[in-house]
Amino acid sequence: MEEKNENILSYLKAFESVFSKFNQDLENMKSSMTDFKTYVEALPQAEKVSTFFMQFNDETEKIKTLTMQLSESLKAVDELKNLETALSTINEDLDKIKSLHTQVIDGTNALKSMNQTVQDIHVKKKEALKNYEAELEALYNKHEGFSNKINKAASELLGNMEIRHKSMLDENKNMLLDFTVPKNWFHRNTVFGAIVLSLCLFFCGLFFGFKIKEATMGTIEKVIVTVYEKQIEKEIAKQLRKQIE
Repeated sequence: MEEKNENILSYLKAFESVFSKFNQDLENMKSSMTDFKTYVEALPQAEKVSTFFMQFNDETEKIKTLTMQLSESLKAVDELKNLETALSTINEDLDKIKSLHTQVIDGTNALKSMNQTVQDIHVKKKEALKNYEAELEALYNKHEGFSNKINKAASELLGNMEIRHKSMLDENKNMLLDFTVPKNWFHRNTVFGAIVLSLCLFFCGLFFGFKIKEATMGTIEKVIVTVYEKQIEKEIAKQLRKQIE
């Protein structure tokens, strides 16, 4: 830009010099014409005409030369105008380039910020997944311990039921052993009825014992599944709320 401005100044100085010379030549021409007029008036008629044409031709050449110089000066002026227009266009283009460069820088900074934000979100997502896996593992361990406790309690309950059935069976056996060979008809019928009643009670106890066992195990399993499902749903809902936040 500085070199172009210096070129413009040099063009302007050259034009000023040419125009100044042209003005000087015009002044010289006026002075010469005045001198020529005075000189012609002082000469005889024939010499006046000859000298007039000679002086006229000389002045005509001078005028042609000055006209050419003026034409070149005008061309230089046109070139200067074109150069000014070109410089104005260049300045506008430079402003556009600066604006585009600023936009590119802003876009690059925005992309860097977005990239950093995406990386931060990715890191937070990894941390959330790790925490979620840890909580699921803790919940699974808790459920496993809870299941072990329930299974242990169920086993103890079934063991107690088996002990109770065994004691009932022993009592029935003892009752049968207490009754020896009947001495009379009444005693014999009583012993038989007691045996039949004991057998009925024994089989009914076995039947209802298995039914109670199945019902108890089914109820315990349902309770375990229900509690576990509710805990899982609560934990999943909690994790989803955390991730959404």
